[in-house]
Amino acid sequence: MTAAQGQAFPASFAQQGMWLSSRLVPDTPLYLLGVDYRLPYRVTAEQLAAAVAEIARRHETLRTALRLREDTLMQVVYPPAPPSLPVEDLTELPPPERAKRVARLLAAEAGTPLELDRPPLWRGRLVRCATAEWHLIFVAHHAVLDATSIFNLRRELHELCRAAAEGTRPRLPDLPIQYADFSAWQRDQVSAPASAEHLRFWRARLAGLPDSHSVPTDHPRPPHATHVGAQVRFTVPAGLAAAVRAYGRSHGASPFMVLLAAFQAVLARLSGEPDTVVGTPVAGRELPELDPLIGMFVNTLVLRTDLSGDPSFAEIVRRARETALSAWEHQQTPFDLLVESLAPHRNPGRHPLFQLGFNFLPERGYAGSGNEVSSMGMDGEDAQATVSRFDLHLDLFEQDGGLVGVLEYATDLFDAGSVRAFTGRYTRLLAAGVAEPDTPLSRLPLLAEAERRRLVEAADPGGAVPAEPVWPRFAAVAEARAAEPAVCHGSGSPVSYAALARAATALGDRLIAGTTGPVALLPGADAAQLATGVLGALYAGRPFLLLDAGQPAARLGFLLRSTGIGALVAAADQPVPPAELPVLGFDPAADPPTGAPARQPREAAAWLCGLPSRAGLPKQAVVSGLGLAASVEALHELLRPEPGDGIGLVPGHPAALSVPLVLAGLLAGGTLRQVRAGTSARVDHLAVTESTVDLLGPVRPERTLLLDGEPGVPPPGCPPDVRLVRRFGFAECAGAGLLAREEPGVFTPGPRLGACVLDTRMELVAEGVLGELCLTGPTVALGYLGRPGPSAERFPPDPNARRPGTRLLRTGLAARWRPDGTLETRARKAAR
Repeated sequence: MTAAQGQAFPASFAQQGMWLSSRLVPDTPLYLLGVDYRLPYRVTAEQLAAAVAEIARRHETLRTALRLREDTLMQVVYPPAPPSLPVEDLTELPPPERAKRVARLLAAEAGTPLELDRPPLWRGRLVRCATAEWHLIFVAHHAVLDATSIFNLRRELHELCRAAAEGTRPRLPDLPIQYADFSAWQRDQVSAPASAEHLRFWRARLAGLPDSHSVPTDHPRPPHATHVGAQVRFTVPAGLAAAVRAYGRSHGASPFMVLLAAFQAVLARLSGEPDTVVGTPVAGRELPELDPLIGMFVNTLVLRTDLSGDPSFAEIVRRARETALSAWEHQQTPFDLLVESLAPHRNPGRHPLFQLGFNFLPERGYAGSGNEVSSMGMDGEDAQATVSRFDLHLDLFEQDGGLVGVLEYATDLFDAGSVRAFTGRYTRLLAAGVAEPDTPLSRLPLLAEAERRRLVEAADPGGAVPAEPVWPRFAAVAEARAAEPAVCHGSGSPVSYAALARAATALGDRLIAGTTGPVALLPGADAAQLATGVLGALYAGRPFLLLDAGQPAARLGFLLRSTGIGALVAAADQPVPPAELPVLGFDPAADPPTGAPARQPREAAAWLCGLPSRAGLPKQAVVSGLGLAASVEALHELLRPEPGDGIGLVPGHPAALSVPLVLAGLLAGGTLRQVRAGTSARVDHLAVTESTVDLLGPVRPERTLLLDGEPGVPPPGCPPDVRLVRRFGFAECAGAGLLAREEPGVFTPGPRLGACVLDTRMELVAEGVLGELCLTGPTVALGYLGRPGPSAERFPPDPNARRPGTRLLRTGLAARWRPDGTLETRARKAAR
């Protein structure tokens, strides 16, 4: 082999892993390290170039490329050569402009990829800022440089510059071995019997490792990561940093362990998963001969800590300590060998084995002494354009008695606001943990006061509810629009507002005079009967239950007997269920009113809203008069009907949709129009569910289409000039519900509805943290009819209500607040 060809040695495991990553994600600066060395010496550019050349002569890694030879990756060391170091003079610029220019040069160089098969795996640029101030912009591939190497290079660079400025001989450490010797030694170690024991430990420790973490992200993970990153910088005050050190000393834990424990605690709280997996680097320089070398010696350890059982902060620190100690004891296993053993098939969308990183750099950190060296993102400002190998990576280093943190994040997944919030939560939890270490994980605080206020405000539904109940409001509309059509059905004559009011009043009078208790309604396909029955029950002040004529008669009979119904109002064409109770009809030829409408408190039961049930015992949510009025107002706000508008009614709607729809249309002065499958009808507003959307056929509304149903129901074809409203309604909220956004599974609370996300202790959780979605507001039902146990479980007191006695609905949906104020729902925690 000729000198021009270079001398080849087996690559280290770290170099092998980086070479493989470069093949998965080519042409990116993913593994580049950018450093700005400040050199306060009176030297020339030629003397600086000579100093860099001497360092490259001493360290073979700075003359190395990685190449495949006979299917084996080799590090090829080339003979010394004069370095290429362009020079830029900034002495004419004002000092602030110089600093900005140097930072831009560093960012530009660090953002330009290096090819691993072309030596050297670094490049530099000299910048003159003053007579005695030079900067060396130095960018190298991680395959030949690590954090310790940055300071080894700094030490030699300063010594060579000092010697050149003073005209003396430099004093540099002897280098008894080179990086290629380390690579050979590493591979010999892997073949030793002890290596198999280390590998067995890691296989057992990482058995069943999840493919990815469960920390909520702002964006879905793409199939291929772009590795575009950004950084958020924050500080941990000196007082808190001192408390961390003191706590660690008193509990046999290093600052690294305490800080790691807080990081994993935040991850567990955000994800809702106790199995926390974090990667951390170790120097990998166990042998003293390796200390002065420049090269890639760092190994990565996977720290997997089980935080199940709601442990106290003290216990979390103890578990983090045990995790770290056992990992350090087995650190001889190269990370890339571990990946090859446990996850040989790499996913280009995520880092293998872990995606969340943590590192603590004591004392010198990245800042160095005398501010003579700085790295990308460590200049006191948030970095908006970097590369990110991990989803999140937290670096903490000591500075001026406190700690400086840099949280790097993948912009594919996270927004800057979420990451800044994470840093605040980390600092807040850390402070609480070391101050009160007996606090369990679930009670360690994440919320800032401003965030708490936002969450409390989100739980307030807002919006006024009419002071008058539904019936007197309908009566006023009927008087004003007496001759106008209230209901149109088929080819028959329309039912006017006056006729509808008379029929409902007559039915109400008969209910008052001859029956007691709640009333069940079994109308036919005639929308006028549905409207008459609902309005008649409201007139009489009787809670009403709308029956589904499609249910078997025996099931309807059981329902009537089990709910304490006092009377049944049934259409003439409907078979009467088996039950011993008075049966009334919908009489269109109603007698004139003989009495006055009943007066009921707004908080009294007005509607027994049945929940969809195909099997088991049926349930009814008890809705108050206030809740019904609020639900009607909510639907009115969504549809925005005007007097004379046509409101389409589709057969088969559940009561939670049909009852508010009928009342919202009538109170707006609209006309209810029966819509049947296969027929065309002109309507301004139409509401459908996932079970009735396919029955529409040619029917399309001219102004508003409301799709009500489970999350993920695909929207029907909707003309561009028709407003589409997608709602996920709850029978327990009188049909009110969440409004769907464009992104699947993302909602905002609908009108007259508040929302909060609570933990198992019914306390507010921080934005981004998974919890149970709970709904608040006047539409929330009083409970389930005749079921005190389920009512107490699903309708507990609202801990954040402004009015005493207010209850909320636990939906059973897992959800989290996103930074933009929307709700992201996940899989159900419990059946509704």
